[in-house]
Amino acid sequence: MIAIKDRDTAIGVNAQFHAALDAINKVLATSPHISEENYTIADAAWTAIVARQLQLKRAPFLNRPHLDAWFSRMKLRPSYNIANIQDTLSIQTSLKIFAGLWR
Repeated sequence: MIAIKDRDTAIGVNAQFHAALDAINKVLATSPHISEENYTIADAAWTAIVARQLQLKRAPFLNRPHLDAWFSRMKLRPSYNIANIQDTLSIQTSLKIFAGLWR
């Protein structure tokens, strides 16, 4: 992971990220999936990205109802549970992650 130390760069990257979420929300207004009518790697990737935003207590769904509905559908997919994607981190999970850092 690359740390962004320049404040202006961080603000720019954050703005680009939110613009991407807005664009995805717009697509999802008329399509069940991000890239096509069928589930694709784009859905898989963005599922993990959105889940990470939720872990960080960000608000990816704010004013993005179609993204919210899409994420709810993605969580129902068997692959979501198989991949062990979590949109919240329990204390136990956090401790396992931190413990793994010192192996």
